[in-house]
Amino acid sequence: MDLSVISHESPAVHRVSGEIDISTAPVLHARLQSALTAGGRLLVDLSGVTFMDARGLGTLVAVNNTARELGGTVQLIGVPAAVRRLLRLTGLNRLFTLEPALLCA
Repeated sequence: MDLSVISHESPAVHRVSGEIDISTAPVLHARLQSALTAGGRLLVDLSGVTFMDARGLGTLVAVNNTARELGGTVQLIGVPAAVRRLLRLTGLNRLFTLEPALLCA
């Protein structure tokens, strides 16, 4: 799993690629939590994610919960079909704002 910031404008876009699973989710959780700001919006581009398990879903939920506690939001961008399916099957698609893929690289 790799996490990079592709836009440093406000709000920054955090692009995740690779697999989000039991071994990589803790790193993702820590890095996204540190990016949260009070009242801010966290944009997470998942277009490069090739696999996500329950631990990855739990990470997104935990970060979203913290963002809401701070008065902010988490938006998921470019969610791959397999991850959209997981979100839909678990009902988490109602928790997140899902946006289309970014036009910038």
